[in-house]
Amino acid sequence: MQPIALPAGARDEFGETLQKKLVITQKIINYYNEQHYQPIATSLIEQSTVFAHTPTQKMLSVLGEEVALRADMTLPVARFVRAMKLKQPTISLYYLGDVFRPTEPLSGTYNQTTQMGIELIGVADCSAEIEAIERMIETARIAGVTKIEVELSDVRLLPALLQTWQVPQHLQADMMGAVYNKELTNFVALLDQTILDKSIKAAFRDLPLMFRQGDQILDTLPNAQPLRGVVQRLKEIKTTILADFPDITVTYDLAAKPEQTYYTGVMFKGYTADTAGYVFSGGRYDQLLSDYKNHALPAVGAALGVDNLMDLSRSREDDQPVTFVLAKGRVADAVLPILKQAGVDVSSLDDRQRRLIFQSDNKQLAFILVKSQDVVKYLDRGIGDVGIVGSDVLAELDQFTHYNMLDLKTGQAKFILASLPTWNMSRTGRKKIATKYPQVTKRYFEAKGEDVEMIKLEGSVELAPLTGLADAIVDLTETGRTLAENHLQIFEDISTISTRLVVTPNALRRHEEVIKQLLQSLQTQLVKGEKYDN
Repeated sequence: MQPIALPAGARDEFGETLQKKLVITQKIINYYNEQHYQPIATSLIEQSTVFAHTPTQKMLSVLGEEVALRADMTLPVARFVRAMKLKQPTISLYYLGDVFRPTEPLSGTYNQTTQMGIELIGVADCSAEIEAIERMIETARIAGVTKIEVELSDVRLLPALLQTWQVPQHLQADMMGAVYNKELTNFVALLDQTILDKSIKAAFRDLPLMFRQGDQILDTLPNAQPLRGVVQRLKEIKTTILADFPDITVTYDLAAKPEQTYYTGVMFKGYTADTAGYVFSGGRYDQLLSDYKNHALPAVGAALGVDNLMDLSRSREDDQPVTFVLAKGRVADAVLPILKQAGVDVSSLDDRQRRLIFQSDNKQLAFILVKSQDVVKYLDRGIGDVGIVGSDVLAELDQFTHYNMLDLKTGQAKFILASLPTWNMSRTGRKKIATKYPQVTKRYFEAKGEDVEMIKLEGSVELAPLTGLADAIVDLTETGRTLAENHLQIFEDISTISTRLVVTPNALRRHEEVIKQLLQSLQTQLVKGEKYDN
């Protein structure tokens, strides 16, 4: 009997929904034909090397060849242009087709979706960015999405800012990572390691949160090259777009993480009041294409998800509460007083008994208590906006798509390598290591260049060296008392852990004002040096 189920992530389309989609896509096709764009269609299957810029892309083996399902359209278009050896000075392309992309925010899952986009090739000045953004605005309007906010950024901005500040080279990569991933605690700690003026540190302490900014934020940046050129280009793009579309909003994002590794300049995203996610996105990539003489071609690309446009037709409730997902037990007990001091109404949790779901009296806040290991699972699936969980749980995740924003300084402990005092840590031969934390253990020994045999245990790992099951253990300890009681010795401290406040990307935009206020209140308390350990 033939199977009736599709492979994971694949889909069939049928009936009224498909009819509506075809009507919209035909209108889009008509629009770009009228604008004299040339259509292009690329293969659904590509050589794996085409997606070398997409390290998370899944590869398949077909007849002995390693291939990939198309994950985005720009890279196949780039492959086509290189093969075609373009002789025209400029060309405008549009495409419409299905791609297989990682599902957001679920990690490791791929879905088939329809992508529409454009590529403007051969134009080096900012007229290409302006045209791409304006075409995307018009495309969204064809689908009935009218209230658009365009957010401008530039991949060169943050590196140029750090260079202008003369931040030491060894700190720059870590600072960029902290900004892009909105790790406020890490960024502040790194910023304090610099010799920057106190006024600069105070003005840019919240740099990871500097999105949806107006012109004044660009005016606070140093007036030095190469920053000056980046700022001028961003301002010119904004001025032109507002002149052509006075009914939309244009802002800046100083902390935008490059969505594609091949971007070289201006990046942009289009949002709407109807969704926390973006409607369209794009950017400049001047090093990906080449002409018939093998000279690099300037280019700007932009794309939107057609299925996302269809979903925007559904109404969204604007009065959804901000939902906190807390690790129950000691984590919740230690953190609830902190939230209360930060102005969060946690009174609904005063009499918890055996309940697990709570809501504030004004219905603006909700709280869910779950096991530590389940906090991120709830966030991944859209059940919750803010997570509060130990960093030991985060350290065991293969992929993490949310923002690990604040270290709340509670639940402090450390990962350690321990064994019997007689153990010779430096002896040759493959070590046997028992642990509840395989990811932490793997990273630790890989960094040391050691290949070990790992034994995953669920119970008391202290037994492993005592019984000869393992040479040593990697475990979590707060006081070291359990280790001492079992006559074990700490040989190395691996890393510290504590309770972290995690925010989903969508929540940071949907509940921007509430979450920013919470973060600022918590930061103020942490700066004052208050300790919250119970």
